[in-house]
This record gives sequence, structure tokens and C-alpha cells, in this order.
Amino acid sequence: MEIKNKQYKDQMRHILSLPTVSIVTGGRAGSDFLQSIYDSHPEVLTFNGWFQFHELFWDDSVCNKVENINLYDLIDEFIGKLIYKLKSRYDLQEKKDKLGVNNDEFIDIDICQFRKHFIGLMQGCNINSKNVLTAITASYSLCIGQDLTSKKIVLHHPHLSGFLESHIKDFPNTKLIYMVRDPRANIVSGYENYSKYYPDQATSGLLNAYLRSVLAEDIRLIRATKLGYRIIRVEDLDKKHVYLGICEWLGVSYNETMTVSTWAGLLWHGDRLTQNKVNGLSRDVLKNNWQKKLSGSDKYVISHLTYNMRMHYHYDEENIKTNYFIVFFLCFAPLSYEVDLIFGYMSRNKQVKGIPKMLYNLYCYFERVNFFLKLFFNPVVFDVCDVVIRDKE
Repeated sequence: MEIKNKQYKDQMRHILSLPTVSIVTGGRAGSDFLQSIYDSHPEVLTFNGWFQFHELFWDDSVCNKVENINLYDLIDEFIGKLIYKLKSRYDLQEKKDKLGVNNDEFIDIDICQFRKHFIGLMQGCNINSKNVLTAITASYSLCIGQDLTSKKIVLHHPHLSGFLESHIKDFPNTKLIYMVRDPRANIVSGYENYSKYYPDQATSGLLNAYLRSVLAEDIRLIRATKLGYRIIRVEDLDKKHVYLGICEWLGVSYNETMTVSTWAGLLWHGDRLTQNKVNGLSRDVLKNNWQKKLSGSDKYVISHLTYNMRMHYHYDEENIKTNYFIVFFLCFAPLSYEVDLIFGYMSRNKQVKGIPKMLYNLYCYFERVNFFLKLFFNPVVFDVCDVVIRDKE
């Protein structure tokens, strides 16, 4: 027993000494995709998918509210609240109930072993959010047969920039990876897919949230952290020399496990709303026909407002030559999604926050116009600090 206890202490000491890297994104820009290619990497310690630890568990934990926290109760509470992270047959949204070559496998963590590893790793450690998250991640890794002593980095996935504040308090020196996508494709994918998940939330407010996130807010929030960061285009996540660039920055070696997208070593075919199902990695999953779904005026104004971004990220498809004065007036023109939301038949019969949905969408339209005008007069500027690890010319 003493040998086992020492082994756990040595493993935890090693993991806590490792540098951390955190993935964030806006819209649907492939952050899960990136994490999944490091899922089986022997030098990378990571958990099962995006995980806002504070918001999903720690801050609302009842076990965390008492003076003397009982570790057994705490881990049982975690298992009860987030069983789908350990038994992926319940993770329907991410389609982790249909993993493997034949779509008939799922992650099935031994709960008793998971609990045992967690208690062992936490012995002698302060019970705080950083240590608990680290022990949970390491316990998961042990349960799927990985060697903790070979790990060189810990890869976290807080997912959205809005969750960075609580995450950075635990890991103040973490590096950041910001995943991007062609902003026009990102807007279409983000809004349409979220609307399919949560149809009652398909409003102009949702559209505005995606527009702000994709067009301006996220990169500004990333910069404001003052942390080291790199930008990666999801469109480049099938290129070996891009992987080599990422690995060099992360401080790990390239590994052939990165040629397929997996969770706990099981092949992943994309989430429930991935339109083009493929095995492994392919940029075909990114096709969403944004060129036809956005109207001509949509593309005109969005292309102008994202010009600096697209040139810096090298998104030059349909690089429309715009006129400054025309764009100003088009900022006031309803976007194609807004027309459907404001005047659509269904919007007249429902309410949002106690007011008719059509009126709510109309209010959000004026908010969107205000945002576009601010972006028009104060565009996002990119410089050499915004390093993109990308495909070669």
C-alpha cells in the first residue's frame, strides 16, 4: 500500500509541475476537433472534451460549501453530475455514444477505479479547484491506460473565451490556443447548429452573440489576458506541417496518433450536427454552403467588417471589393437571418423574456446595427503578435 501511495504522490507531483495549454474558440471553429487529435498523444494529458470545470461543477458543488471537504463525497458528486464524461453512452449531443469504426462503441470508465485513482492522487494535496481538476484529469487518463509519467503538458479545454476568467485563476501561466474559422462559415455554422440544438433560443439575440464573438470580442479577450497564445485555423487541421508547428510550440513531439480524431482512443465521427460524416480527419466536415446561405448584401457587409481578420488569417475566398459608403448604409440593412426571425410566421406566436418574439428580434436588430457601426468605425486590427500556425503557401 505504501508503494502505491508513493506512486500516486509522485504522479501528482509530476502532473502539477507540467505546463498547461488551454483551447478556446468562438462559434463552431474546431476546438473539439483539435483536442481530439491529441486525445491519444502519449505526451499530452487531457480530459474528455470541452469542460468548464468551475461553471459545470466546482462553483455549484454542495460538497465544496462545507469547511472540511470530504474527498469521497466530492468525487461521488462529480460522478453523479457529469456521468456523461465518464460513460459517453449518455453524451448524445457530441455523439460519443457512437464512437469506433462501426459507430457502436462508447467510453466506459470503471467508476470504482476512477474514484480510487482520484483519492490516491489527492492525498496530501490541498483541496482546491486546480488540484481537483488536475486529479480528475489524471484519474481519467489512468483509467484509459495512459502513462502519467510520460506526459509533458496538460491540455485543458474551457472552450469559450467567456469562461477564461475562472480558468486562468487556477492556471495563471497557461498558454492559449485560439481556434478560428472563416468568419462567414463560422457565423452560419454557429447560429444554425446552435438553433438546432436549442430551437427555443433561435433568436436575433443568439445571432448577435455569435456575430460579436466571431467578429470582434474573442480575439480582444484573448489579447487582454496578456498570456502567450497562438491562432490555429480549423481548415488546416489535416496538414502534417501544421501539426509539427503546433507540437513545437507546445513542447511535445509529433505522434502518428494525431492522424485520427478520437476520444479515449475510439474513433470520433463528429458531433450530432456534423453534416459530412467522415472517418479520421477531413476538411470536408467544414463545408456548410455559407456562400449560398448568406445573401449578397450579408456577404458584402461582413466581408468588409472582417477584412483585416480574413487577410491576417488568409481567408480570401470571395474577397469582395467593397465601397466604404455602401457598407455604411448596408450596416442598417437586415441580415437574411434577421428577416426570417423578425417577420417569420412562428416568431409572432412566441415570447422571449415576456415580450413577443418578433418585438424581441426587432430590438436585437437595432443592437446588431449598433455593433456593426462600432466595428465599421473601429475595426479589429491585427499585428505580428497574433501569430497564426497555418498551412503553407
